[in-house]
This record gives sequence, C-alpha cells and structure tokens, in this order.
Amino acid sequence: MNFLWHAIKKDLLRRSREPWVFLIWLGIPLLVGGSMTLLTGGSDSTPTAELWIADQDQSFVSGLVSSFFDQGQLSELIKTESVSLEEGQKRIDEGDGSALLIIPQDFGNAFFYQEKSELLLVTNPSQQILPGIIEESLSILVDGAFYIQQVFGDEVQTVLSAIEDDPTFVPQNTDVAELSVKINEKIQRLSGILFPPLIVLETTVEASEERELNFALLFFPGVLLMALLFTSQGLSDDLWRERELGTLRRMASSPQSLTTFLAAKILQAGIFIFLISLLIAFLGFSYHQLPFGKIPVVLLMMTLAGMVFMLMFSLLSLFCPTRRVATLINSILVFPLMMLGGSFFPFEAMPSWMVLVGQWTPNGLVLRQLREYLFDQSTMASLSVAFAVLIGIGLLLFVLSSYRNRQVFSRS
Repeated sequence: MNFLWHAIKKDLLRRSREPWVFLIWLGIPLLVGGSMTLLTGGSDSTPTAELWIADQDQSFVSGLVSSFFDQGQLSELIKTESVSLEEGQKRIDEGDGSALLIIPQDFGNAFFYQEKSELLLVTNPSQQILPGIIEESLSILVDGAFYIQQVFGDEVQTVLSAIEDDPTFVPQNTDVAELSVKINEKIQRLSGILFPPLIVLETTVEASEERELNFALLFFPGVLLMALLFTSQGLSDDLWRERELGTLRRMASSPQSLTTFLAAKILQAGIFIFLISLLIAFLGFSYHQLPFGKIPVVLLMMTLAGMVFMLMFSLLSLFCPTRRVATLINSILVFPLMMLGGSFFPFEAMPSWMVLVGQWTPNGLVLRQLREYLFDQSTMASLSVAFAVLIGIGLLLFVLSSYRNRQVFSRS
C-alpha cells in the first residue's frame, strides 16, 4: 500500500510539471462545445428553417400554398420569403436557406381541373433536420389538397363547366342553393371524421419543471465524453513513457509488483479525469441551469468511464511495437469514436444508420446513460446496471492489461 501511494504521488507530481497538457485536454472540448453553442444561438434558441418561394403562377391557389407556412406554430419553425426563380436557385447553390419551393405556372388551374402538376422542392444538402421539417409540412399540404379534390371535386367541376360554356355566367339563387345543399350533405356525412367528438377530457398533470431540450443542451453530454476520450487517450501513453525512461525495467528486477504499478497509473488517471470532468460539468451545469444535485452522479460516471477508456487505450497500445505506433493508432481511433458516439453532433442531428452504430460504441453507450440521467429519463435500476457494467468491464481490462504489461515490459 505504501508503494501504491508513492507511485500515485510520483505521477501526480510529474503531471503537475506539465500544466499545458492539462490545459489541452480541458481546452479542446470547451472550445468545440462553446463554438457549437454560439453557432446554435445559445441555450434558448429555436432553429428556424428558411424557405424561399418562387411563385411562377401568382394565382389564388398558389397564394394559399405560400400562406400555409405562415400559420400558427408552423410560422415559428419556418420563415418564408418570396423570391424570383433565379434568385432562389442562386441562394440555394450558395448554401443560403433550407429549401427552395418552386410553384409552376398554371398550378391553380391544374388544381381546379384535377390535372397533373408538380411542386418542386429543392433542399439544402448541407442541412439535415430543417429541410425535413419543410418537406413533411409540404407533404401534409399536398395530402390535404388531394382530399379536398376528392370530396368537393364534382361541385367545383360543375361551376367550372358552367363558366367554360358561358364566360358571362352568373349563378342564380337556385344554383347557389343546390350547390350549398350538396356541399352540406357531404359535410354531414363526413362530420364524424372532420369534427372531433363532443367529449371533453380533463387531465391533471403534476407540476414539473420539464426542461426544453435544445441543440446546445443536447450537445453538452457529448462535450463531456469528448473530454474523457482526449484525457484517457493522453494518459494511456504513460506505460510506454515509463518503458523509455527505464522505470519498468528496474521495476521488473525489484520486489514490487507491476500490477500495483499499473493500479497506481489507473488511480492517478482517475484523479485527473475527475478534475477535468468537474470543471467542464460545473461550467455546463451553470450555463444550462441544470440542477447541481446531479453533479456527484455525473462525476462518478465520468470518472469510472474515463478509467475504463484509459485501460482500453492502454491495452491497445501494449500490442503495438513502438510508442509512436501506439500513439498514432490511439489518435486515429479517437476521432471516429467521437464522430459516431455523439461528441461532434447530437444523435438527433445524425443519420439513423450512424446513430444505430454510434450508440454501441464504448463512448456512445456511456453517452446514452449520461443523457438519460441528465434529462430525467433514467431510473435507479438502469443507473445501477450502468455502474455495474462499467466496473465489470474495468476489472476485465485491468486484468488483461496487467497480464500484457508483465508479458511485454518485464522483458524490456
């Protein structure tokens, strides 16, 4: 035990003489997280899609299409602007806006006469979510227009036929009454579908402070995992460093155990991971106004996960022929893990296939548990299972690393 304490103290003193390394591990996640938060407009911003509308028909029907996006809550999600076709295409080509909607000529006539016509929607490929909102909204509008044609198409055709036969046609009172009766009969038949039942449902919901999940808040757990990966990957280089300094060669000829020496490395890594996690968690909790009562569990999860990641990178480096190769392989591995595991983008902003893969990466599994806890979606049972799995995997990796350490470095 005395040797374990002195080994930890040695590593802590050596790390304290390299504060710039500590600042890099802390600074990169803060820089990336701060930049993404500023780009998304802060914690209270709502992403807004920009839709350019090139109306080449200028009819009553095309005007209804344009005004559809300016109604109710949809107007808070989609900002529209009328542009010419050339200007709209230029903006989309330059990556400006979310989509361009082109309404062709004679669109209104095609709607009334039930002829084929197409609305062309050109989306911005550099955006994923916002163009999808516009596309789904437009599909709802198109479906609604189809059903209106199916229900009231005959009445519309009656009026249009009369106008075609006599351009000066003026409907008589009997014509208006007959048309009104037909429309009313159809509405009566469809009243069970068109109108809700006359039932009032009263629900009582306990008051809760449910937090709105915006992009910046969704990105915060990924920043924590990014800091873990950078720190654990950097700390995993210690065994090769000790080999180059001759420490392990002297250790192999001394009565002290290489397993105890490795345990000291893991424990001092846990201390550094705890400190970095504490600083980032405090800043994130303060900015997003998260309850500080959650910090102890978050720090425990982060520290355990960081030690597991450090063991994972250490075990991988022990199979490499040189320190340079070990550093290169671990560095190459870190960035795909961050990309797939939700550190660069939240899972909500990633393609479904990438989410399916990323949630099963080591950092993706931890990120999922961390998100569920931060956003009040986890239970004590799920947290207990998560901690038990982390401890079990950590012990397994420690045994494998200790065996490989004795096998490789005792011959150094």
